[in-house]
Amino acid sequence: MAHINSSIEGGLEALSGEQLLTGPEENNRNAQVVLVGLNHRSAPMEIRQQVSFSKDQLPDALQRLKSDVSDGIILSTCSRTEVYTMGHSPERSARRVMEFIHRYHGLDQGFANPYLYVRSGGEAASHLFNVTAGLDSVVLGEWQILGQVRQALKAAAAHNPGTMPASLYRLFHGAVETGRKAREDTGFGETGTHLGQAVLQCAKAKLGDIANARVLIIGAGEVARLTAHALCDSGVGEMTIANRSLEHGMKLAYEVGASVVAHDDLALALRQADIVVSATGAPGFTVTKYMLADAREHNSTRELLCVDLAVPPDIDPQVATLENVRTFDIEQVQRSAVESSIKSSGKSSGDSGNEAAAAAMITKEGLGRFNTWLDSLDAVPRIRKLQQRAESIRQQELEKSLRKLNGLTDEQLAAIDTLTRSIVKKLLHEPIQALKESAGQYEPWGHAPDGTRELRSPDTFVTENRNIDEVFPTAGGQFAATP
Repeated sequence: MAHINSSIEGGLEALSGEQLLTGPEENNRNAQVVLVGLNHRSAPMEIRQQVSFSKDQLPDALQRLKSDVSDGIILSTCSRTEVYTMGHSPERSARRVMEFIHRYHGLDQGFANPYLYVRSGGEAASHLFNVTAGLDSVVLGEWQILGQVRQALKAAAAHNPGTMPASLYRLFHGAVETGRKAREDTGFGETGTHLGQAVLQCAKAKLGDIANARVLIIGAGEVARLTAHALCDSGVGEMTIANRSLEHGMKLAYEVGASVVAHDDLALALRQADIVVSATGAPGFTVTKYMLADAREHNSTRELLCVDLAVPPDIDPQVATLENVRTFDIEQVQRSAVESSIKSSGKSSGDSGNEAAAAAMITKEGLGRFNTWLDSLDAVPRIRKLQQRAESIRQQELEKSLRKLNGLTDEQLAAIDTLTRSIVKKLLHEPIQALKESAGQYEPWGHAPDGTRELRSPDTFVTENRNIDEVFPTAGGQFAATP
């Protein structure tokens, strides 16, 4: 007789056509989301710089977070650093995350505690939804945070495939989709939408006419690209790109019609610049006081504007002591752009307030949908028990019948096995749907759910969609991440 799968667990997926939540979610069913972080309101820039995680540090940081606490997601931007994880005891989990932050950055334990905030459960979820919608940003409605949340999820999912708790994955998933909907449906964030525009507004506010300005962009990442395009579109006189990777620098230079120099020639390029924008994410200063002092000896007739968009900083703060040099960090640029962006849009503060209120309403609705899905997890154990019982009966009855049937080929046995699975699956469909409906359902905006997706594990969801880029398309670069 050909082998018929006698594993009850192995038959569950075939019975229902779905893969139920696996170990990580079972272990975290009664756990809460725990958030520990700081932002532009709770901590000054110098503190935020000391606890930020660069893109290069993220893989190692996620691994150490997993070892010290549990699987989690790290959201680190110029304005905030937030660590999201799961815990049965929020207080204990928060304390362990705090210890992890201090150990990772080599800080004395307790140093950053006065600046850190802790959220758990519904408060943590609400916080993330508001952050992703741009309701908690320096420039309300800015688009970058949407991409930063998306990239944080992508990095964590790639680093911990198949182990991330579904609740944590769905929290970020729902926040990104809701944040995108809040902007697209209301026009919230059309002003001051990215750092490049903020730099342009700041330059005009501080220097006036920049039509003849010579611009030096240091870096070729997404922030540098946005800034280069914004300045190029404004009609600046000349633009030069300097980057450690000459190939990447040439690519950006081609996009904006700029010249390109090797990073080793940076000191020479500084001599020609009226506006310097640096966004490299390098561990040390790309522009030192000595380099700029030398450059000013060759070009001291015009005021020099230095804009540092990196965290940690690219430009030595001591350059501000040089004569005729004005420096701005990323936070100052954002704040200086708020009023000018509203004025340039022709909208009143009341209009902006109405858009923010409409975005807040959509965000509240999205949060409610996530909470409904969270409640639906209560149905999973009952569905699993129902499926296990049905599969056990199916296999018992199948084995009885097969003892009376002799001479069947492997193909015939397989056909009978498939037939019985199909019958049980159809019989279970309505009871399973009733269990889901009684617990509540969650259907993310932007997808056409098949009625079972809300019960699937995060790794299964990503596999079905091939990758997170397909789940969260970049929408023409509007999700681009900033430092």
